[in-house]
Amino acid sequence: MIWKQSRFNSHVPGGDGTCYLYNAMTGCLVKCNAREYNCICNDDMNALDIATFDELVRTGMVVPGDRDETAVVREEYENMKANAKALCLTIIPTSGCNFACSYCYEDTDKKKVLSANDQDRIIELLQYKLLGRDCVNIVWFGGEPLLKKAIVYSLSRRMREVCDAVHVRYTQKLITNGYLLDDQTASRLEKCEIRDIQITIDGIEDNHDKRRYLKSGKGTFHQVYNNLVNTVNNYKIHVGLRINT
Repeated sequence: MIWKQSRFNSHVPGGDGTCYLYNAMTGCLVKCNAREYNCICNDDMNALDIATFDELVRTGMVVPGDRDETAVVREEYENMKANAKALCLTIIPTSGCNFACSYCYEDTDKKKVLSANDQDRIIELLQYKLLGRDCVNIVWFGGEPLLKKAIVYSLSRRMREVCDAVHVRYTQKLITNGYLLDDQTASRLEKCEIRDIQITIDGIEDNHDKRRYLKSGKGTFHQVYNNLVNTVNNYKIHVGLRINT
C-alpha cells in the first residue's frame, strides 16, 4: 500500500534537527528526529521502522495514499448536520479577553458578560429543544471564557441537571487561551465534567510571544505551557492543541 503524510499536519521545528508534527484532524502531537522527518516529508514511509510507522498511522500523521481527507471531513460535517438527535450550543460567558493577539478580529475591550437573565433563557431553550434528542454538546467560547469561571461552573451544573433529568447524554468542550487554566481551575473543570479543552499555541516560544501576549505586552508561552502540562498529567481532561505557524 502507498502511504502519504496527512494534509492536516503542521510542522514546528524543535531544534537539533528534530520536528514536532501536529495533526488537526486527530489532535495528536508527535516528535520526529531529522531522518524520520525527512522520510515523512518525502512520503518515503518504507524507510521508517515499524514502530515509528505504526505510531504515525495511529496518530493520523500518515494516511493511505488514496485517501481524500477533504472528502472525509466534508462527509463528517454533513453527517453531523443531518444528525437531528444532537443539540449543539456555543455559549460565550464574556466577549472580554486577557490577551491582545496581533491577529485577533474581536473587539475584546467591549466586555459583554452573559447576564443572569440570559443564563436563565439558555436553560429554558435547552428544556424546549431537548424533545427527541439523545445528546447535547456544549462549546464554551469567547473572548476568554475562563475570565468568567463562575458562569461556566454554575451554568454547566444547571445544564447537566436538565439533561440528567431526561436521561440525555451531555458533553462539553472549552476553547481557551490556557493562561488562566491553573491547577484549581483544571480541578473544577474536571468536576464539571468538562473533559475536552482546546488551546492555541503559535509555534515555539519566541514566535508565540510575539503574537499571543497579554494586554500589558507580557509573553504568555511559559504559563500556558505549564498549565497545559499540569492539566494533561493530573486530570482526566483531553487537551487538543491548535498550532498557528
